[in-house]
Amino acid sequence: MKIWQRNDIYNFSDEFNRIEKYIEWCREWLAYYKIQVIVESKTNWVYNDIVDLQDYNRVKNNINILLQAIQSNLSLLEIRNEVNQNFNEIKANDIEQRLYSIIDRISEEQWRYNITGLTITGNSMKLGGIS
Repeated sequence: MKIWQRNDIYNFSDEFNRIEKYIEWCREWLAYYKIQVIVESKTNWVYNDIVDLQDYNRVKNNINILLQAIQSNLSLLEIRNEVNQNFNEIKANDIEQRLYSIIDRISEEQWRYNITGLTITGNSMKLGGIS
């Protein structure tokens, strides 16, 4: 999980690629657990791409869908349509915190399933490209 500070430079293309790849990872694991969710992800952001309000709200909506799928007790992210929203380290950390809680919850459930023919004992093993 990335923790943002006020003086950090936020690279939207790298960060949104990372967040949206994690959202896809979560969707795939939930499907493995027979929980079907529909999320709209874009994982091909490049340096010159501009993240707009629609992209930001889509990411927040995807995280909300995943939070509901895992029945999290975290509050949902507020989706707002005001064009002049400020994106800051507090909002970035809010997204990161919820995404991390989803990944952690999915990882905790992996011990219940056979993965690659092995039964996982304990819950410290995390597979699927996220460490």
